[in-house]
Amino acid sequence: MYASNTNFYFVPIEVPDEYCFNSNSTFAEYAEVWIEENTNILAIKTIARYRDLLKRINMEIGHIPLKDIQPYHLRQFLNKISQYGVNKRTGKCLSEKTILHHYRLISVILQQAVRDRLISYNPACKDRMKAPRVTRNEITVLQCNEYQKLISILTLDREIDIRMKTAILLMALTGLRRGEAAGLEFGDLQEGNDLLTIRRAILYTPEKGVFQKEPKTKSSYRTFLISPWVKSIIEDYKVWYQDTYSVRGNLLRKRKLFCQEDGKPIHPDTLTIWCRKFCNRNPSIPRFTPHILRHTYASMLISLGISMKEVSSRLGHSKLTTTCNTYTHSMQFADRKAAEALDQFNII
Repeated sequence: MYASNTNFYFVPIEVPDEYCFNSNSTFAEYAEVWIEENTNILAIKTIARYRDLLKRINMEIGHIPLKDIQPYHLRQFLNKISQYGVNKRTGKCLSEKTILHHYRLISVILQQAVRDRLISYNPACKDRMKAPRVTRNEITVLQCNEYQKLISILTLDREIDIRMKTAILLMALTGLRRGEAAGLEFGDLQEGNDLLTIRRAILYTPEKGVFQKEPKTKSSYRTFLISPWVKSIIEDYKVWYQDTYSVRGNLLRKRKLFCQEDGKPIHPDTLTIWCRKFCNRNPSIPRFTPHILRHTYASMLISLGISMKEVSSRLGHSKLTTTCNTYTHSMQFADRKAAEALDQFNII
């Protein structure tokens, strides 16, 4: 889905002379070189997402020379995709956030054209046109009783596939991103203590297929304490894995918890499919995804009074503001509980 939490980071670049760009060069021509120049700077998944966005952008404004692009061209394009744009993967209308991503990418590319002195101003800048609005929606989380019921079923139902059970429990009890869960290796649990280290993530793009990369940001590379219960879940799974696949020692340490029979990483969508299968099997539990489990985990920590800084660290957020902005509702709930707790001292 295009409406992911995309950060539009880029590094200003000088277009080499051999490209011979001028103001008559089309947006599509310039955008392609911008993508190529940033391929080694931006994450693989980010570049793949940008290319997907550019397919839709270039259909409408790709043929227009840079010097001729005006704000009304961009407004027409954004209005068109907001009315008729469809996400090919889901078949649904494009979200407000996806439309905003189109606008931001256009603006970033045109701003580079200004730096390269191909155009005198950026027609997409905020002085020339308004950015598409995005309605802030509350995050979806499982309620406390639903969360407890989920954990209870996973713990007690022995007929659930152990890989599915362990993966969902780990995501629910650690808040890992699905790519991080797919990238976990047995060696990431430090022997002799209760520390879990997140060193890698498994991602997928149509161009590259399933691949492994370093965590999303420096903050995503993290080590945190897990409860003895979570450790026992991993250890029990480890025993089953050893007995099933006859893999031990150093070879086991480098083996991913959730992998194909040949040891290759699973597709990250597999974890989403496992969540869907569990929900089909247990209709009393509201439908959830790995990301909803992550949101629920964070909300539970906040409601228990865990500091926002600690929650942010455990989630691997690069900025504390990301955590605060995402979990405003949970913060308000915790604040209300604190006020109610203080009320018990009222002796009037």
